Amino acid sequence: MLLNKHIILYSIFFCFQATFAEAQQQLRGTIIDEATLEPLAFATIYLNTTSIGTTSDNEGSFNFQVPEGEHEVIVQFVGYKTLSFTVNSKEIAPQYKIKLQKETQELASVKINGERDKEWYENLKIFKSNFIGTSENALACKILNEKSLVIDYDPQKAALKVIAKEPLQILNSNLGYILHYSLVEFNYELRQGKLFFAGYPYFKENKLSGRKLKKVEKNRRRAYHGSLVHFIKSLLNNSLQKEGFRVMNLYRVPNPERPSDSIISAIRKEVLFGNLNKRKKDSLRTNVLEKRGLPKNLNMLDTTALSANELIVRKEDKIYMRASNLLQIVYQNEKEELNYLTHSRTKKPGLQTSILNIVSGEEELNLAGDITNPSNVFLEGYLAWEKIGDLLPLDYVPPPN
Repeated sequence: MLLNKHIILYSIFFCFQATFAEAQQQLRGTIIDEATLEPLAFATIYLNTTSIGTTSDNEGSFNFQVPEGEHEVIVQFVGYKTLSFTVNSKEIAPQYKIKLQKETQELASVKINGERDKEWYENLKIFKSNFIGTSENALACKILNEKSLVIDYDPQKAALKVIAKEPLQILNSNLGYILHYSLVEFNYELRQGKLFFAGYPYFKENKLSGRKLKKVEKNRRRAYHGSLVHFIKSLLNNSLQKEGFRVMNLYRVPNPERPSDSIISAIRKEVLFGNLNKRKKDSLRTNVLEKRGLPKNLNMLDTTALSANELIVRKEDKIYMRASNLLQIVYQNEKEELNYLTHSRTKKPGLQTSILNIVSGEEELNLAGDITNPSNVFLEGYLAWEKIGDLLPLDYVPPPN
């Protein structure tokens, strides 16, 4: 599953005054070294997964507008730990003093220069396809500082682990952004197909004009439509059907045709080591062992479309998406990309179909179209296939048709 953020909170000190300004939406303050209290010039501060942010001046001061709602603020400076905290536009303090801690000696000593062997480049390909993706937009991306990656492959566990000493700079020419991505964690277990990565994306416009700009705008609209953010915003606006989404309950039940793993294991030992005649062994192979390739579970779909009111729960001033079952999400206005066919092993594109699983049964939603706790939500299908190469900032608003 693709996750686009992970919360890490280190050290922050708030300078509050006695009262808050009622409609304060300006985020102001200074960024300093926690130990020396010296200002940190040119530190980056931004709202997570947006294009909204700035850099501190020579005095470590910063000042930028914060849209209405609750936001995760990310503060970064080379050689220091990334810091995150949450602000609400209705409760922003008049002034913030943010203290950054220096990176640990262990990470600071990691070398990012020097030659890379053939194995490193092979692992880099695996990382790119599972982090940036294999869509048209993803294939147009280029990591400008890929040698900042520290790649570790464990052949015994068939596990790939990647860290980066500095934010990755990813040029996405199709979507017209230079994405600054602070990679917190990347773990990929190749045998099980389990993927987890997390980090802090910050989008900067790649200045374009004329035909290039029009093409980028077209690509952005296409990337937005059918995306997870588009789905969440449609859910919040009670416009699922209007926006082209069909959501249905999906029940996953054990496959009655497939024996359990314990039975398969026991029969396998009996066939290999038991004192059985050929006829009995052949029977066990046919009736048990050959069925281990069958899927463990079967999907049963309730084709009744769910409305937003059946999926949304409001508690005080917070909004939650609730589902006791798996949800199948079909975006009916676009077909799958041709590149997806290799992943799905199908012969021709169908409608973009995904499965969403809320582990705890409910998940808080942000008005910007974000999920508060992404580790609580698992995706399968098309939305899981789309990765960083198709990511747009949360503040992106598609132009009217």
